[in-house]
Amino acid sequence: MSIRTWWASAIAATLILATLLLGRARDRQFPTSKTQHSPPAVRAPQTLVVVTDQGKTFHIPSCPYVHGKRRVVTAQEAVREGYVPCVRCERALLGG
Repeated sequence: MSIRTWWASAIAATLILATLLLGRARDRQFPTSKTQHSPPAVRAPQTLVVVTDQGKTFHIPSCPYVHGKRRVVTAQEAVREGYVPCVRCERALLGG
C-alpha cells in the first residue's frame, strides 16, 4: 500500500467517523415526539354532528357530503372517537 493510498484511506475513515458522531449528537438535540397529533387548538362544541362508520370526518346534519348510514353524536364524542371535522362544515361548527 502506497503512502498516498494510506493517507486517502485515513482521511476517508476520519470523515465517516465525524459524520456518524455529528449525526448522533443531532439526534440527542431533537427528541422525537411522543404523540401522533397535537392537541386541538379549539375545544369541540356540544353541537350535534353526523358521523358514518366508514368515514373519518364529522359533519353538520345538513352537509351534502355525508355518505353512508348516519349516526348522530355530539362533536366532543366524535373527536373522542377519532373523527375530525369536515373542512366544509368546520366554520359552521366553530361559529365562524
